[in-house]
Amino acid sequence: MAVINVISASYAKSPKLWDELLSSDPVQYPLGFPLDQEYCRAYAPDVAYRDLSMFAAVEGRPVAGLQITAHRAEGADEVDFYGRPAFLRLNSGVDRATRKSAQEALANAFKGQYQALDSPSLNFLEVSDHGCLSEFSVSLLDEQFSATPVYKQVIDLTKDEEELRRAVRKSNKPHINWGDKNLSILTYDHSNVTPEIIEQFRQLHIAVAGKETRSSKSWDLQYKQIMENQAFLITGYLEDQLVTAALFLHSPQYCYYGVSVSIREMFDKPLSHAILWRSVLEAKRRGCRNYEMGDLVDLYPQGYSEKEKNIADFKRSFGGKAHVYLRIGNSVP
Repeated sequence: MAVINVISASYAKSPKLWDELLSSDPVQYPLGFPLDQEYCRAYAPDVAYRDLSMFAAVEGRPVAGLQITAHRAEGADEVDFYGRPAFLRLNSGVDRATRKSAQEALANAFKGQYQALDSPSLNFLEVSDHGCLSEFSVSLLDEQFSATPVYKQVIDLTKDEEELRRAVRKSNKPHINWGDKNLSILTYDHSNVTPEIIEQFRQLHIAVAGKETRSSKSWDLQYKQIMENQAFLITGYLEDQLVTAALFLHSPQYCYYGVSVSIREMFDKPLSHAILWRSVLEAKRRGCRNYEMGDLVDLYPQGYSEKEKNIADFKRSFGGKAHVYLRIGNSVP
């Protein structure tokens, strides 16, 4: 049987090994990639994150990796990944038995590390491939960690365009047609984006929010994500005025609806419908298999406002299905 070594190493310490693991992961969830890590640090510059990431390797080859950080909050250690949930990455090029053993070894190392922290709370998202629970998560649940369902709207981009179009809610189609007819819609990627375009997006965001909600460095990093082919931007102009824009993160396999903004005074017009539909087609064109619209908070019994639930229903209207992921947290008392 292969000898499995668990190595504590952040991306900064072992970039080649993490690159190999991220590129071979079957899901390739686009959050947690290197530029996204930098973005999260720039988004919360006052938080002192400690990168505790580790991977299990066989003969120097990474088999499974855990992207995880800890930071102090209200006198305790919060365990996640730079403010996002912690993630597991797997090497699809390694046989199943070795992957299973590597995950179990990784879970054992993590549990020892977790117990050494100060009153820790865990936020880990199980993003399973083909609906199968990872051995890492099974090992945590066997130790009485708790699991809470997380509902996300995900569009299957392996379907052809006509089938995707039929899945869009009927009431949305006139709004998409209005946007196609009345808006000048532009898609930006590494081939045509400029810092000036990102600055326009930033200024629109500030104008709508009424204040600057995050650092200019975070916007610079989103520009880099586009330049590194890890994101794309779609904008909509009405009579030469930028009125709506949205940024979408993506890996070769998975697209994630990131951030969008539209002028509130024009909410009587369907500004964002055509933008989102274009993003679905763009993600498909790029070869992504899955497109995540976001959390379906309307399925949760409490904790969210009516406005947030309406936004979730809007995201659902572009097709796809509710996928159930698991958020694994603190041990049950």
